Amino acid sequence: PEKNKVLLFTDRKNTAPLMKSISKTYKDKLTIGEVKKSETELYEKYGITEVPTLMVITDPYEYKGEVYDTKEMKIDQLKKFLSNFAYSAPKIEKKLELINLTY
Repeated sequence: PEKNKVLLFTDRKNTAPLMKSISKTYKDKLTIGEVKKSETELYEKYGITEVPTLMVITDPYEYKGEVYDTKEMKIDQLKKFLSNFAYSAPKIEKKLELINLTY
């Protein structure tokens, strides 16, 4: 997990040109993926109710992340948002599990 993960939840059949441009811009810094509407299990796990939704995954174990306001998807604002995550290491904290040993 050297790179932060970005998911675009969408109902589009094809990838939007804006997302293609963003993925090329951040190809070495972020892992970017699309989740189609048919992947209902992921929509439920991440609590997605509206499309499009762009989320940077901050806690993959709890299915949480920071959501970008997609009402106005302008490239400059989107780059500013993603740059916060592109140049920082993922903040992943694995939960400690305790096991009670009995003899």
